Amino acid sequence: MFKFFNRQSIGRKIIGLVACALGLMVAIAGYNQYLEVKQADEITDLTEYLTPVAVALARIEIHVVEQDMHYERALRMVREKRGDDKVDAETAKFSDLTKKVDAELKLASEGLEASLARVNNIQDAVSLARIQPILPIIAKEHVAYHRMAMQLLAQARGQAPETQIDLGDDVARREDALDEVLGKAASEIGLFVEQQGHLVHEHQERRTQSMLQGLGITTAAFTAALLLAALITRRMVAPIRRLTSSANAVAQGDLTVDIVPATTHDEVGSLTTAFRDMVQGLKEKESIKQTFSTYVDPRVVRRLLDTDNSDIAGDRREMTVFFSDIAGFTGVSEKLTPQSLVRLINAYLAEMSQPIAQYEGVIDKFIGDAIMAYWGPPFVGEHDHARLAVRAALLSLEVLDKFRTQIPEITGMRTGAPDINIRIGLATGPVVIGNMGSKTFKNYTIMGDTVNLASRMEGACSEYGIRFLIVDSTRALLGGEVLLREIDLLQVKGKTEPVRVFQPLCLADAATAEMTALVARHNDGVAAYRTQDWDAAEAAFEAVQAASPQDGPARVFLKRIALLRQHPPGADWDGVWRMVSK
Repeated sequence: MFKFFNRQSIGRKIIGLVACALGLMVAIAGYNQYLEVKQADEITDLTEYLTPVAVALARIEIHVVEQDMHYERALRMVREKRGDDKVDAETAKFSDLTKKVDAELKLASEGLEASLARVNNIQDAVSLARIQPILPIIAKEHVAYHRMAMQLLAQARGQAPETQIDLGDDVARREDALDEVLGKAASEIGLFVEQQGHLVHEHQERRTQSMLQGLGITTAAFTAALLLAALITRRMVAPIRRLTSSANAVAQGDLTVDIVPATTHDEVGSLTTAFRDMVQGLKEKESIKQTFSTYVDPRVVRRLLDTDNSDIAGDRREMTVFFSDIAGFTGVSEKLTPQSLVRLINAYLAEMSQPIAQYEGVIDKFIGDAIMAYWGPPFVGEHDHARLAVRAALLSLEVLDKFRTQIPEITGMRTGAPDINIRIGLATGPVVIGNMGSKTFKNYTIMGDTVNLASRMEGACSEYGIRFLIVDSTRALLGGEVLLREIDLLQVKGKTEPVRVFQPLCLADAATAEMTALVARHNDGVAAYRTQDWDAAEAAFEAVQAASPQDGPARVFLKRIALLRQHPPGADWDGVWRMVSK
């Protein structure tokens, strides 16, 4: 053979080599064409049939969330009597979304049927057959949800509240059932799509390896063809690898991945477009979450989304509860126009929220001009909540004093601008924390006697002409960090047991000698008062008033002593002062 080859002319050698090369290339190309057709079929199944089903289910989930928003908005408008036109508009949007859900269900059903018709693998057929019956269940649950929601809206316009509450629970149950079956369908199809994607990737890797092996046999004579094939291969594999990388990033929660737009109209381009649409849908959901975080503390939002937290359903913990309120707010509001009042309250709440946030408190709610907040596990350490709450309250009083100088500018009243002062009450004790409410509306909040006691402490401040009161259980956790004076042994309205109450004056390291002396004289007066030594008590409180003429507790005790001298309480007197109002 070698002699025969040597006898041939250069032209024949070239022609022979080319013929051999062409034959080898045709054989390799034929085999690769077979693999490519097979892979193209798999990608077609994945992009034209399976991925649209997954995308359709994702869109259905988004549409159901949007329907719930329009339904809740319409129901709130009915209860607030905001006009039939607005309610009709929200109801129309709700119904339009139902049509979109039906359309997406139809697309999903058609995609599954087409996939079942094309599948040639028993395991894949079983997986698809397991998904297919879920779609009619979704359709059934969605029809029931739509019907009950429309019935509730109709009832809300003309029937008694009791019927609305019962039907509202049914709507919520239907919505939960719909969410559950949607989640199951999305999970099943997502798992199947992921498996098919891995299969496509494996076949692509096998085809690439075959090409490289075949091209290696052709040696250096086919360098150009090898480079061209490598270039084509990279162009085909690169988008899939980018999608794989982006999918891994999305799985880790990163929705900021840069998805390169599809540059072809083939299956890879379709897959790129479908994946981009899916990420956009996830971004819209994340946007809803971020919007929700402006109304609720972000830490609470994270706990609500973390289904592993046991306190979502309710848990008993020791916390410190904070209440603050503007003193004489009604009189303040009467001096202002509605616009000025809104500006003032918004500015006030913004300023008063900062100390709470600075010391890691959770603002539970704004009640008009009042603020309710709390400290405790799981948001702060179990031994830190009282200390942080007191520091936040003391800082709030400092912030308020600075804020009062800004009121004329905020209200636009250079003369005659109202002045404001606040009262703060703290109580420490057991509370129940968790999701409270109905099936249709919930609030992650706290409740219990400790909450009521904190509210009573805020109200009791006006009894003594001071701005800040805490109970004994709060004081016990401060560890000497705060300069305090005991105000009274108080039985608040609604409670049978008295509680010792204290006024925090400042942080201990900031106390002056005058403040320390005033606290000592005051405490001497309280001790004498409780033993009915009226002369000693009166002398002590007069000394306090002489040092601080505006001292509210001294003024209150001097009036009490005068009253008790006229009406002695008796030998069995316990020193408890009983409040008759909140």
